[in-house]
Amino acid sequence: EPTATISVSTNEVCENETATVTFSGSGGTAPYTFTYTENDVEKTIITTGTNIEIYFDFKTSISGDYVFVLTKVKDDSETPLVADLDDKVTIKVNEAPVASFTVTNDNSCSGETLRFNNTSKGDGLTYSWVFGDDETSTEKSPSHVFDNLLGCGTKDYNVKLMVTDKNGCISSTASQKVTVNKKPIFEIYDPTERSFSNCGNVSS
Repeated sequence: EPTATISVSTNEVCENETATVTFSGSGGTAPYTFTYTENDVEKTIITTGTNIEIYFDFKTSISGDYVFVLTKVKDDSETPLVADLDDKVTIKVNEAPVASFTVTNDNSCSGETLRFNNTSKGDGLTYSWVFGDDETSTEKSPSHVFDNLLGCGTKDYNVKLMVTDKNGCISSTASQKVTVNKKPIFEIYDPTERSFSNCGNVSS
């Protein structure tokens, strides 16, 4: 009489990560037909030729527990034999964190400090900031200075944030454009030798 087992490569994944579900038959004549349920929905999968195993990759964007129960196996002998089974595995799909942030002091002048306020959601988060000027940070809510911008007009930077939670799940990238006003490349002096810039700051 045939028998069979079901196994998974891992019992816990993040959203959109893959776990491999494998069915193995023995004690009969291949190919084997496996009947199983996925969260109570019945399905079948069949090996080919003399193969006694078959697998598929499971992936979903919806978090939750996914229960697979192997209920029957049928072999391919002259008089096919069917065995009732109750072999169960569970894959837990963890919800991915959500990266988000706001910016304080956007549209400031080169050399001034911008504050990036983390508003991400998730447990045990770590942070990966990319400011668009070859600088990075792992702080929760970092400050950053876009410096040495000389000339007229403005320059835009695309600031990005990704977060990783305690389960190792990684968020999608959150991004925002920040605008920095350039400083003029010339200075005008008054009789008291004070210099002025078009950003409104005065230095002596």
